[in-house]
Amino acid sequence: MRVSVDDSTSASNRKALMGKVKRIGKELEALGEELKRESVRLDRSELFGSQTQQQNSSDPFDPFGAKLIDTMGSLNQTTSLLHSTQLLCSETEATGAHTLTTMGAQREQLENANRNVSETKTIAGQAKTVLRKMGRRAAMNKLFLYFVILCLVAANCAVIYYQFIKS
Repeated sequence: MRVSVDDSTSASNRKALMGKVKRIGKELEALGEELKRESVRLDRSELFGSQTQQQNSSDPFDPFGAKLIDTMGSLNQTTSLLHSTQLLCSETEATGAHTLTTMGAQREQLENANRNVSETKTIAGQAKTVLRKMGRRAAMNKLFLYFVILCLVAANCAVIYYQFIKS
């Protein structure tokens, strides 16, 4: 923060005001530093808990008793949490292994199904070719039979013509 004295004031007033401004500036800096120190102290006390209060109010004949009980309680809680986390990890690992086994079996089934589909497509293609050949042969046989029938009709007509008309 910057404070200045404008040029419209007299020289004697200006010196007095500048002195006050410098004094207030120094006080402001000192208060800022104190605020920073208190902020750091407060952050430390929040981070580490209120250990200083516990140490001041503890029994002088048992300086470590309360702290030891608190530490053991925290240790027991942490151990319990660690144990439950290990159980959860082992259950998750077992579930993952089971899932992996199931997925392996499903992959094998899918590969077999894919092979069967490929074989079915191949067989269907071969059947299509055979059916086309059979259709062409049937059409050729039909044409041949129509030709034979036409020849027989023509031969019958010729026989009738020579027997009745030429005789």
